Amino acid sequence: MASKDLHTNAIVLHKTKLSETDLIITFLCEDGRQVRAVAKGARKPSSTFASRLELFSNVEVLLAEGKNLHIVREAKIIKAYSKIRSDIEKTVCASPAMELLDKATRQSFESENLYQMTINFLNEVEKIHDSFYLKALCTAHLIKVCSFIGFRPSLANCSVCGDDMGDSLENMHINLNFSYEDGGVVCLRCSSKTEVEKMSAQTIKLIHDLIHTKFEDIKLIRVPEDVVDETLHFCKKWILYHVGTSMKSLSFYIDNIGS
Repeated sequence: MASKDLHTNAIVLHKTKLSETDLIITFLCEDGRQVRAVAKGARKPSSTFASRLELFSNVEVLLAEGKNLHIVREAKIIKAYSKIRSDIEKTVCASPAMELLDKATRQSFESENLYQMTINFLNEVEKIHDSFYLKALCTAHLIKVCSFIGFRPSLANCSVCGDDMGDSLENMHINLNFSYEDGGVVCLRCSSKTEVEKMSAQTIKLIHDLIHTKFEDIKLIRVPEDVVDETLHFCKKWILYHVGTSMKSLSFYIDNIGS
């Protein structure tokens, strides 16, 4: 049976050493599927793949179906995002996005929104030179990815009984009960039925806004930096609880730059 070729635009999420000369590249394809492929000779200094398959790069690739992994036949740069890789803060900001997509996407799961959303995210990270907004962009991408893959937090209704909590969310000076186990805010009546922790209404409002705001408009959101910090910490715990993975790059960002 003849092998099947896959011609697609993709984002480079991860690179793994396979041998002294070869790499395994993890791609997020334009249909939202994850594909892993061997780039033969990519570790050689003379390889044309070396500069075309860097982390964050948006590429056009031709992949041949292999026995266990695809094989990279051709790779053409669409956008290199070299300004992200050459700036340590931008690199650390964008790395959690790549790690979450690497761990949360599957070859059998399609979502075109993930690909285009990530392109929009990388475009903004490359342009921005403000630490506060870089942090907000990182947080927004993580929350949006979780929402697209089925783990959107319940913010307007009690996650236990479903009651409308819109009135509570209007008061930005209070703390609300939040349950990671039940997936969102919890009303006072239900707070004794499940494990909850306090979260500021400002943080919950910011989570809502980041889900629904385009990346290019995030700079218009006006909140104190400690609220963004709390939201970034929320992402770390939410991803661990619902995606089931510990984010090393996110922990590094929080500990060294993020907050």
